[in-house]
Amino acid sequence: MNICFITSSEVAPNIGGTERITSSISQALSKKYGIKCYSIFSEEQKGDLTLFEGKLKVENFTKDEDRIVKFIEDNHISVLINQGNNGLYSLFNSLKKKISNCKLVFVYHFEPGWGKHTSFKVSYLNWKNNPTMRGAIRLALFPVWSIKMKMSFEKSFRMSYINSDRFVLLSESFKKQFINFAKLKNGDKLVAIPNCLSFDDFLPESAIQDKTKTVLVVSRMREYQKRISLVLKIWKEIEKDDALKDWKLKIIGDGYDLKDYQRYAKKHLQRVEFLGILNPEDYYKSSSLFMLTSRSEGWGLTLTEAQQNGCVPIAFDSYSSLHDIITDGYNGCIIPNNDIPQYVKSLKNLMLDDNKRCSLAGNAILSSHRFEKDKVAEIWYQLFKDLL
Repeated sequence: MNICFITSSEVAPNIGGTERITSSISQALSKKYGIKCYSIFSEEQKGDLTLFEGKLKVENFTKDEDRIVKFIEDNHISVLINQGNNGLYSLFNSLKKKISNCKLVFVYHFEPGWGKHTSFKVSYLNWKNNPTMRGAIRLALFPVWSIKMKMSFEKSFRMSYINSDRFVLLSESFKKQFINFAKLKNGDKLVAIPNCLSFDDFLPESAIQDKTKTVLVVSRMREYQKRISLVLKIWKEIEKDDALKDWKLKIIGDGYDLKDYQRYAKKHLQRVEFLGILNPEDYYKSSSLFMLTSRSEGWGLTLTEAQQNGCVPIAFDSYSSLHDIITDGYNGCIIPNNDIPQYVKSLKNLMLDDNKRCSLAGNAILSSHRFEKDKVAEIWYQLFKDLL
């Protein structure tokens, strides 16, 4: 069986969550089932690139349709998997007419509906980063433009669903949400497949005792979704407690809000370290606690990365698939959304209670085995068998 993944960026495990999952699943499918995996992408990357049987770089997915068709036919692709680009529904529609023996699968990597609510601040920052006349007009007409974008966004996912043979969500809890959001009559083509673990190794439970008094954040520095400002506000309260003076915060990631966070930390905080982009695995292994403050996630890949390394996650209850990963008080902590005082309280309790923290860490490692690469790859393989 030959399958092909379509991604915006060339697949490399350290580029982002979608690329990391594509890398993990393609390798697991190849190793366990002998499936030959191919890649189509538009943005070249450098560094540790994932190996595929063959690759095709395109300048524009729609304009390069003929090259894509030829690539699919030449390599006898049985299943084409679109990793979340809802702008390609017209391409899928065209491919359905041109290639009858290739099944089309769309994977939605976010919470259904996420992205339809665009804030003025985000639009302004995007325009500031790339000032154009078109962008200026959008800002001037923002109330009208945002309504138009919401309708266009809903249509793009409705058409992506219609033009796909299967539509994959990351959680069963998202199905009803997606049907309502995309205004579908039914969800017969919807399938739920969780993200697999990023790493092959699990922290030995004996190593939990060796962890340092470090709280870790691994995230893009994008305020609207990730809300790192809340991390810093919570940490400000932690630093006020002399009983926690040995604890430090380490933040891995980059993005155009990073400088704002650094300025805040320099003015208000003492024990915060910004580390930039790097492989976080060793930091998960050495850190005791992990913070997530996102407004929304599709899955929260960093949560399972933390769990398999015994780094206890604490997260706001801001999206439904969180409950697929964390059982509150067993393998992590779930905090009522936006309740900063409760987040501070839970964080302090775990910092001060070694036995409780170590117990949750052990449970986190144990529970993370549910999402091993081979187990998730088996679900994907069954999907392919059902399609073909």
